Amino acid sequence: DFIGTGWEKICNKSYYQKGFKFFKQIGITKFKVITDDYLYAKKLLADLNVDFLNSDGWQEDYSYLINSKNVISSNSTFSLSAIFIGLVESSDKNIIVPNEWIPNKHFEIPSDFKNMIQKL
Repeated sequence: DFIGTGWEKICNKSYYQKGFKFFKQIGITKFKVITDDYLYAKKLLADLNVDFLNSDGWQEDYSYLINSKNVISSNSTFSLSAIFIGLVESSDKNIIVPNEWIPNKHFEIPSDFKNMIQKL
């Protein structure tokens, strides 16, 4: 839906590479991708050694995100809302979000979560 509109530039391959680099520096080397566009994600992340969550639907995806300790989020309200719910339950998480959420507009993290989320 957003390909060619500038949205795909926000969470491009470089964004995910930076996120993987951050996590590898703290000893995390396995990555699981949650997506509703498997073909695009597989192409984008082709050489980054990731697994894809094989879920039964969006409810399982959402629950997985809520309970994940380490997340590289796309600019998606689906993932962001799950991340915030997860942070309310436990602040012992490593969360990375894009610096921009909408093309050419910086994303402001709510003040209650600023010390828990890193922007790339």
